[in-house]
Amino acid sequence: MSYSVKSNTGKARKGNITVTGQTFTVTQSGDINIADFNSDGYTDILWRNTSTGENGVWYMNGATRIGGDSLLTIPYLDWKIVGTGDFNSDGYTDILWRNTLTGENGVWYMNGATRIGGDSLLTVPYLDWEIVGTGDFNSDGYTDILWRNTATGENGVWYMKGATRIGGDSLLTIPYLDWKIVGTGDFNSDGYTDILWRNTATGENGVWYMNRATRIGGDSLLTVPYLDWTIVNH
Repeated sequence: MSYSVKSNTGKARKGNITVTGQTFTVTQSGDINIADFNSDGYTDILWRNTSTGENGVWYMNGATRIGGDSLLTIPYLDWKIVGTGDFNSDGYTDILWRNTLTGENGVWYMNGATRIGGDSLLTVPYLDWEIVGTGDFNSDGYTDILWRNTATGENGVWYMKGATRIGGDSLLTIPYLDWKIVGTGDFNSDGYTDILWRNTATGENGVWYMNRATRIGGDSLLTVPYLDWTIVNH
């Protein structure tokens, strides 16, 4: 894959990047994602074309693109990439999918940019529930799935073992729907996955420090009131 990247206008613009003439819409629903696909210790960038269903990965060394690969095209545009993680514990980054029309969910098991298998997950037909992040919330070595209900503000986590849900917990409800979960990661280096939030009305940002499904603290980040800027890291 050979890419040149610019915004559609040559300036920062909400939600769109042009890649070799194709428009990729960057949203939290998974059109861009980050993970280490070639196991070189550097974070790579996963792309999905929301018009054609093409998928690809940029191999990165810091901020420098050093190569790339195409993945299987999925022309059924109701299927969205909603997360990444090593679901089968083989050392390679896998890809999590959700069908926004049917509520079906599935995972591709990957070896680099090659799909080597896959599994279906439980269907969640209640489409107000969105997958908003992944991480190992219960520290058992398996990637778990974070959900938010965009109508009620409820939040929850599925504890996973591969593609099998082995349990789950509810998190604090945040009924203020301008607050969106926009990422996960271990922000305070305590070994637990934390949750990153952004307010899409005010530009406020914050992090919840978590111990499994329990919020044990939090911090505010710098406010970015320019609402065309969205956090797109899962």
